[in-house]
Amino acid sequence: MKKALLTVSVLMFAFTFPALSLAGGDDDHGKHRGHHGKHHSGYAHTVLSKAEELNLSDNQLGTIMRSHLDHQKVQKALMKKMHHSMAEAYKGLMNPATEEDALRAVAKKHNEIFNKLVENALEERSEVNNVLTEEQKNKLISMKKKHEDEDDEDDD
Repeated sequence: MKKALLTVSVLMFAFTFPALSLAGGDDDHGKHRGHHGKHHSGYAHTVLSKAEELNLSDNQLGTIMRSHLDHQKVQKALMKKMHHSMAEAYKGLMNPATEEDALRAVAKKHNEIFNKLVENALEERSEVNNVLTEEQKNKLISMKKKHEDEDDEDDD
């Protein structure tokens, strides 16, 4: 029973972590992560939303947008697979006849999908960073730090 509970906990964390991390993608919404309940699509989206402040060229905008659209398709497909694997795990956990090995296999499959999701996000981030100049990267870092400092003040 403890193993099943641990499996449920791990699966719940693995399923909700991507949604939580993606929800904070944009920077101009104060305490409200995301935009009115919608999560943002990752690192490229954040950079594109700051295009004016970063003085991105048309070439940079096009390259980042293409990367974003490509990775967004992959992310959407992976999130759909994660949803299905989570539902499969839940059904298995609620069925007393399901063997622990079967539940572990579902959990392993879910973790593999999650790892692919992380790899996709890291690839997108790398592609975007390769397009930015050092000055733009530094400006993006300082903008993020300023936003985090403002959030910390709002929490007080």
